[in-house]
Amino acid sequence: MISQPGGIFEVSVIIPAHNDETRLPRAIRSVLGQSLPVSEIVVVDDGSEDRTAEVAASFPKTICLRQKNSGAAGARNAGIARARSEWIAFLDSDDEWTPDHIKNAWSLIQGQPGIAWYFCPYEKKSESGRLISVLELKNAVPSNRVIEDYFLIEAKGDSAGFTSCMIIRKRVLDEVGGFNVHIQQYGEDLDLWFRIALHHPEIGYGDKVGVTVRRREGSLTASGNADVRRFLRRIAITRASTQGLPEPRVRQSEVLIRKWAVLAIRDAVLQNDAASLEVIEREYGSLLPHRWLAATRLLRRPVTLKTVLALYAIRSKFRK
Repeated sequence: MISQPGGIFEVSVIIPAHNDETRLPRAIRSVLGQSLPVSEIVVVDDGSEDRTAEVAASFPKTICLRQKNSGAAGARNAGIARARSEWIAFLDSDDEWTPDHIKNAWSLIQGQPGIAWYFCPYEKKSESGRLISVLELKNAVPSNRVIEDYFLIEAKGDSAGFTSCMIIRKRVLDEVGGFNVHIQQYGEDLDLWFRIALHHPEIGYGDKVGVTVRRREGSLTASGNADVRRFLRRIAITRASTQGLPEPRVRQSEVLIRKWAVLAIRDAVLQNDAASLEVIEREYGSLLPHRWLAATRLLRRPVTLKTVLALYAIRSKFRK
């Protein structure tokens, strides 16, 4: 427990790791170097074959759990179950926090006691330390730093859901059931944020960069590859979580489902997947703007789809 003027901030940090003995120390040191200390660090060694567990155990204030490889969702859930603090903060083993990340979160949270979760801007750097970009909300942020509608912010493309930025009350994670282990690499984090927002649409937003993301060539994030059929299955699973909820809350969430459906149209076109376009029209046609629905119907025709792909290839060639 961390006693500060105005209250106590209990924070457990969950770090899933798989064969990451090289980068894990940097992540842990960024937590231990916080200007406002955390309560504990829980590293979950997800079936590593290197010295990840030994490296984690060598640091103070750090607990290491070992389990068979089950993916990031299962590892994070194991860490949440073991955590003893009121708040849970997530950090991936190849990312790091800026020194005031926890302090900045606490500054907002103690002034907004009703807030159930928090996130912040983050920066992308290469492994060599070169700054690639800073990702922050493009839309106006209220003076109290509380976003009233997570769905709307995420739907506008403001990237409100990066895992290493998230700090969430443990009781909220327990209420919604944690990460869905049946979704891997195609949005298990966004699925959880969606389910939290169904009950807690307001979210606190920090005013300073709190996380540095290291971008590695060949990683899933760096490659930009997407399996549209797995993406569509994930959207269906996420959308099903609205069943039985009041109609106003369901409608509030549909703006984000619509955005995902539009992204799926793009991926289906690029992958020459007319069958997925048919699924999108059938399952999400009622949510799509008329122009996108018309485009989906048109693009399902083989000749049109081939023409669009050819034009896209030409455009990409001239952009290089």
